[in-house]
Formats: sequence, C-alpha cells, structure tokens
Amino acid sequence: MEFVILDLEWNNGFCKKTQSNFNEIIEFGAVRLDENMTITDRFSILVKPDITKHIAPMVQKLTSITDEELQKGVPFTYALSKFKKFMNDAVLMSWSTSDIKTLEANCEYYFKSERITFLKYYVDLQSYCHDMLGLTEDDSLSLISAAEQLNINTYGINHHRAIEDCMLAAECLKKLYLRQAILCYIKKADNDFYERMNFHGNYISGSDNPLVDLKGIFFNCDLCGSRCKRIKKWESKNKAFYSVFKCPECGNHFKGKLTLKKKYDCIVRTKHIVSRDISV
Repeated sequence: MEFVILDLEWNNGFCKKTQSNFNEIIEFGAVRLDENMTITDRFSILVKPDITKHIAPMVQKLTSITDEELQKGVPFTYALSKFKKFMNDAVLMSWSTSDIKTLEANCEYYFKSERITFLKYYVDLQSYCHDMLGLTEDDSLSLISAAEQLNINTYGINHHRAIEDCMLAAECLKKLYLRQAILCYIKKADNDFYERMNFHGNYISGSDNPLVDLKGIFFNCDLCGSRCKRIKKWESKNKAFYSVFKCPECGNHFKGKLTLKKKYDCIVRTKHIVSRDISV
C-alpha cells in the first residue's frame, strides 16, 4: 500500500460564470510514501489561473507566489492529468478535507463532474493525527501545532507552499504511523463519502427544536470533580443553552454553557463553565 499526501494553494476571487467567489487552485504539491513511510517521489506544479487573473495580495503575501510565476504555469486540466498519473493507485491524504473540497469544486468547474473521478480511497490526515495525539473534540489541530507537539523542527519551512506543507505532513505521519490504526481512517470515495464531506454542520438552538434533548445533561464541578445539580431551567440564547449548577459537595455555583452541533450522522454536545460565584 502506498500513500500520496496532497496539498493545494488556491486564489480566491470572483467568478463571472458562477457569479460567486471561487477558490481557484494555483499550485499542486504532493509526496508519495511507501508502507515504511519512506518518501519515494515528489510532485510540484504551478497552475496558470483562468478564473482569477491576478493573485490576491493576501495570498501573495502568504505564499510568495507572483502573477509572473503563475503566467508560466500550466492549465489546470494539464496539472490534474499529471497529478492523476502521479497518484496511480495510492491512497490519497490531505490535512483536513478543505483541499479535497477545493479540488472537487475545481473539477466540477472544468469537467462538470461532481466527483474527483480518480479518487478511490482517502484519509483525513488531520483527523488521524488529532486522534493519535489523544486530543478532545474541542481541540483544533493545525499542521504547525502537530509538528510542534511531535518535536519536529519547522525552522526555515515555508508553511504556505504546497510541497513544503506536504513534507511537513509526511514527517507528522511518520511519527504517528501505525498500520492497523491507519486502516480505520481509510475511507472509500463513494456517495456516502461525498455526502459526509460536503455536509454543512450547524448549531441547534431553540428549546422547541425537535432535535433538542436536554435530559440527562450534567456538569462536573471544576473545583472538586463532583457531579453537580442543575438548579435553574435551561435558557436558549445565541445558539447555545445556559443553566446554573450547584455542587452538593463543596457548594460551588457556576453557569454552564451547552452547545449542540448537528453533524452528518450525530449531534455533538460541548459543555463549558462560563462563570462562577453567580447569584442564585
């Protein structure tokens, strides 16, 4: 089994055809790894823009890519065909699904296809590293943060160039790679995969929403760890729910905040203590 880690850079601009802002890919970067996590090949190519004629100032500042360099790039269709050949039958990886969503949107624009036709299997490398580091649902994990936690030297790395981000992601994977563990993260790129990836999660609000179930919600005391008792009714405000809790052991009072986020096949509950020593 081989893996290809992909990273993309893109330029955001207004697209006349879609009458909306569009993330146009301007650079592909990728590395190929074998089962021993040895890099066996690299891929890097600039894409000449067709939708956005000039690179946005912020993108140029982040990437150091100039309009002059992009004019020497290749058309997107050519770049994609070269990357497809580079990938062959490897499992595709990227740091979060944002690059895959952008690639999907560009494929739809150029080929009228709602699928990345050559994509067979995929791993969200950010999700894998997040879980292998033992982080919680509330903990976000950037590529730089992962490298720092894994004691990987990032000095001198241009963090907004595709090939260098791929190399850094590969180093993170090497540190955390377990064959049996990674198998659980390999997703087949079928209809369910695309529906999950493109699902837009939203926060649930309003006590009358049928998806809201506040029964059995409890907080533990942040001072002594005991299970607390809710002493006021839940209030819905700004896409969250609030109530007051009291610890039966130490008498600690605090206001608790609960958010409910609808995802593709579940509702994620997140709890925070937002204030203490409140009047009850």
